[in-house]
Amino acid sequence: MALVNRYMAHDLELCGIIVQNLIKSQQNLNKLWFLVEKVDGYFAATIFLLFIHNGLCIVYTVNWAYLRVIYEPKYTTQMVLIVFAFIVILIQFKMEDVSLGALYATQKLFGKWN
Repeated sequence: MALVNRYMAHDLELCGIIVQNLIKSQQNLNKLWFLVEKVDGYFAATIFLLFIHNGLCIVYTVNWAYLRVIYEPKYTTQMVLIVFAFIVILIQFKMEDVSLGALYATQKLFGKWN
């Protein structure tokens, strides 16, 4: 019986240590979230303005490209080639080894530009 009581006391002591560590962790997490909230309050307006500015730049760029395709058809081949080059570059970064098809397409693209 004394052996069982000793194990129970040891288990209760471990539970107390675990509870204390959990309370400390919760307090540290509370401090961290308080700091995050402070930083968020400090940078909220600037981040919002940056988000709006970048969104408008994207919209204006797409609108410019769309209008240029409609009203200036001689530039459509250049824009198609630019998009094609961008896709080829993305494919090169996506693949782990160098593919001969992408290299051939790039060579043809440079042949058209020159």
